[in-house]
Amino acid sequence: MEAVEQRLSGRDRCQRAADTVKDIDLAGSPSRGPSESKLVIVEWADFECPACKATAALIDVVLQQNPDVRFVFKNFPLEMHPNAEQAARAAMAADLFG
Repeated sequence: MEAVEQRLSGRDRCQRAADTVKDIDLAGSPSRGPSESKLVIVEWADFECPACKATAALIDVVLQQNPDVRFVFKNFPLEMHPNAEQAARAAMAADLFG
């Protein structure tokens, strides 16, 4: 597979990637930015994950510099983090209250 990928032109690689794009149900997910945005960043994250935490500042910068971008958050609690599911449930409840 790797050898095949190396032989593909940039255009072919882009087409192959486009063929694997999936629709994501964003209804009810916390978000910020214009709902009609042409560019949407979707983050799946775990509230106890150090790597997820590290990306928060970068996402804030991207959104500040690009106010036309919509950001959507999806919970992805990992089993290895004992409080992740409870934190995700608490965050969703808080979002319902605004």
